[in-house]
Amino acid sequence: MENIIFFSTLLSLFPVFRRRLLILFPLLPPSPPFSNLPPLQPPKEMCIEVRVLADCGEVMTDQGPVNLEKGTNHFLRRADVEGLIRQGLLQHVGSASSAQSTT
Repeated sequence: MENIIFFSTLLSLFPVFRRRLLILFPLLPPSPPFSNLPPLQPPKEMCIEVRVLADCGEVMTDQGPVNLEKGTNHFLRRADVEGLIRQGLLQHVGSASSAQSTT
């Protein structure tokens, strides 16, 4: 019974809502045509190759645990390793910073 009352009240408010939208709609700025939108860019690489600069031990990724030992390279999802790259524990192989010596 309460559902019927709720829906009938909702339906009675719809014309009021519609009238208010029609009043406000002319006040909105015109939307730009779709041709002015910037082109969609694909996301950055989903998986990247990383070099382990310091032992990290076993790290849990979406694909399961990975043992990150110093000196090893791995091909992992960017989302799983971005934090470790920022901390300086991993290095993105092929990035500009990988050209520098890590000694």
